Amino acid sequence: MIAAIEELRYMESAPNSLSGVQHIHDKSYEILFVIEGEGSMLIGNNLFPVARNTVFLTSKMEIHNITPTSEKYVRNIINLNGAYVEELALLTGSDTFIRELFARRCIRLSDEEGVILKNHFSSIYNARKGAKNGITLLQNVLSLFELLANTSFDSVSSLNNSVSKAVAFIDKNLKEELTLGMISDYVHLSKFHFSRIFRETTGMSPFRYITECRITKAKNLLAYTEESIFNIAEEVGFNTSSNFCNLFQKYEGISPSAFRALHQKHTG
Repeated sequence: MIAAIEELRYMESAPNSLSGVQHIHDKSYEILFVIEGEGSMLIGNNLFPVARNTVFLTSKMEIHNITPTSEKYVRNIINLNGAYVEELALLTGSDTFIRELFARRCIRLSDEEGVILKNHFSSIYNARKGAKNGITLLQNVLSLFELLANTSFDSVSSLNNSVSKAVAFIDKNLKEELTLGMISDYVHLSKFHFSRIFRETTGMSPFRYITECRITKAKNLLAYTEESIFNIAEEVGFNTSSNFCNLFQKYEGISPSAFRALHQKHTG
């Protein structure tokens, strides 16, 4: 039997190890429900406002990073096993439905919908263990999907500001040699002012953001393509494969070839 839940954080209020850190989940789909708090959420190259009763949806291997700015930040997070979601889609004929749902990325709920969603999370939390609760868990996951697909509010548009424009520029030019001056000129800000607002919004410096984007894109290419490590290094903006391998080892704790072998071992 495929385990439905990779991770569940229920009514979490303290920062966790991934708060303010750009990351991906290579095997799971994430639903993050903000009950209270403010800040910004980066998904791919889109930057969204964080607010009460906001839901963020990220697919497997999709870069994301939430940066809370308010003193109080309460949320529920569920990471659903990708194999479970895909088998569910196959059994119910809902592949297109689920793909389009997660493509919305950011959804704002009404107060009434927020209460219903909290109840679904509570039921999932209580039914997360034990085979006898499998049906209850399945019912609540399906109800959660249905609620999000039929919300009374529209999907939230990504922010259109200097940081959002910079993120899109970086994503488009990741293969090139990017400098702080090049990016700040593109958004018409001084280097100092741009660096400050970028860090305040994303929780990291522009340099750190670029590096993590390159590592994350490399992980996608290592996991899902047969491209050589030399070509991957070039594709994500490293001037030599040795520089790429050294930095990858530093960030991930294993070499690119070991990461690829480990992923293939889990998925093969």
